[in-house]
Amino acid sequence: MILKTIAALGALASFTSAHIVIPHLLVDKKDTGLWKHVLEVSAPDETWTGPYYYPGLIIPLEAYDSLDGENITCGRAAFNSLGKTEIADVVAGEEIGFKTWYEVDNGEPWTAETTYSFYHTGPAQVYLSRAPNDDLKSYHGDGDWFKVAYAGPKNSKSWELDGPHRNDFNFTLPRTTPPGAYLMRFEYIYVTAFNTTQFYVSCALVNVKSPGPSVEPGKPAGFARFPGTYKIEDPGITVPRSQDRINGGVEVNLLEYKPPGPPVWEG
Repeated sequence: MILKTIAALGALASFTSAHIVIPHLLVDKKDTGLWKHVLEVSAPDETWTGPYYYPGLIIPLEAYDSLDGENITCGRAAFNSLGKTEIADVVAGEEIGFKTWYEVDNGEPWTAETTYSFYHTGPAQVYLSRAPNDDLKSYHGDGDWFKVAYAGPKNSKSWELDGPHRNDFNFTLPRTTPPGAYLMRFEYIYVTAFNTTQFYVSCALVNVKSPGPSVEPGKPAGFARFPGTYKIEDPGITVPRSQDRINGGVEVNLLEYKPPGPPVWEG
């Protein structure tokens, strides 16, 4: 009980250090709404209440105790919201994206006017997993996933998503993505050298449509499983000090970073 209390106090104290949650799906750079098409995640437990608005939603998944559980698939208790989440129609070849939500600033409650950027340093990746029989409403992501986007290092000392006002990530859905109903999984990783890597995970429900009758569907390859594929000792999860910009030494070379999971399927 004492250890749990200490951990909880530490997490509360870290609210001002930029935890995030990703509840917005962007289609052609247009925001489709808060949790409208993204499965809503939950707080770690019922103790996360108080003066803040949904504070527990921003608590990350820690690699050392989350990689083997269902939460790593789409976020903490995300599948509890399957029934109320709407399916978005998207077109293969279209620009799709995700955007962050709010965060506590200096102990003040969240407000609808306060948005925050990707703060912790690290990469982002996007995966797709097609629902059996295209039945998204009963699918918990226990099938195969293929990677369709990656935002890695911009140069040796900064990540693509770094920036004081960067709170979204857009990518082009491969034009030959086979039509069907998919979970679209976004993960943002705060990479560290000390087994404390954090995952911020959200999944959108999407119905992928063909861009036209002349486009032949491709054959996705390089599959992953969640949970199952990621291990804490993977080089993209527990990184050397030279890739840990916060806790590393003077010499930082992010260009040596190798992301976890398979390569991006480009169609």
